[in-house]
Amino acid sequence: MLRILVLAVLLWPMLQSPAAAQAKAGDGGAYMLLGATAGKTNNPRAWPTYKADFGLELGAQLGLGYAYRGWRVEAQVGYEAFLLDNLAPAAGAGLSGVDGYGKTTGPVAMASLFFRPGEAGTFQPFVGAGIGLARLNTEFKGDFCSAAQATCYTNARIAGGSDTVEAWQWAIGMSKLSWDESREVVVGYRYFSTRDYQVELVDSGPVTQDGLESHSLMLSMRWYFGKTRR
Repeated sequence: MLRILVLAVLLWPMLQSPAAAQAKAGDGGAYMLLGATAGKTNNPRAWPTYKADFGLELGAQLGLGYAYRGWRVEAQVGYEAFLLDNLAPAAGAGLSGVDGYGKTTGPVAMASLFFRPGEAGTFQPFVGAGIGLARLNTEFKGDFCSAAQATCYTNARIAGGSDTVEAWQWAIGMSKLSWDESREVVVGYRYFSTRDYQVELVDSGPVTQDGLESHSLMLSMRWYFGKTRR
């Protein structure tokens, strides 16, 4: 409900007079992007063995884009890190007594489209979405007991592996151009998600884990090349 209310507040200026807002936009040109995200990750399950209790999401993005009036087209490359808090084994699974830690990390390539109406130099809301690929590298370790081997381990590898899956994002927030339109600061909310991916579980082989999702604060800066005021 809170996200719906925030979305409504930020979109309200767009819904009032979108045609007039686009006519006022005076920014444009190619630009470079540098950004960062930080937020909360979901708790995906690896059927039928465990639930991964992820905590913090940290990300960094670098990209190139082109702006025309209120529109932004961006090609981004980035790196995402999802930090594991613990593993909760499923009832009847081969693992028990787990105290797990680790992370899922990897590069992400994304193509995105954003729309920011309004007059250049003022704070204006924006919306955007993107789609791409993520290379997810998983490494979970910890203290656990194996029912199959009837023994317990300390600081041992629990699961790992790499998989490439589809990823997508959408974002909403506020942006502001500098007076000379050479820079633009962007602050907002980003939702990031991936398809389900495979990991190799020790003593059990490959298992499919739910895709990752994160709800993050997004902060970025765009630097425009050359003269952009029109």
